Amino acid sequence: MTSKKKIPIKHWSEKALNRLNGRTLVRQASHTDEAITRGGGYTYYTLEDGKRYPTATARKLIADGYVEPKNDGLIPEVSQTYTKKSVIA
Repeated sequence: MTSKKKIPIKHWSEKALNRLNGRTLVRQASHTDEAITRGGGYTYYTLEDGKRYPTATARKLIADGYVEPKNDGLIPEVSQTYTKKSVIA
């Protein structure tokens, strides 16, 4: 039996991660001011309810490895959707 390394939850990310329970985080290309200044050209929302997800928070969760890509983008290795990792402590 192999065990996966658990990723510790940082205090700021717990509420953000809880919102992703059972939901899919979607990244969408955008030319809005927020997407350009804070999102690297992307906005984020949750698929199941269509609610906007904070841009900076989504980028941080992706960068820190709290969510995993589904590798479903049009460009290889550029995912459009992410789900919460199940091995988070």
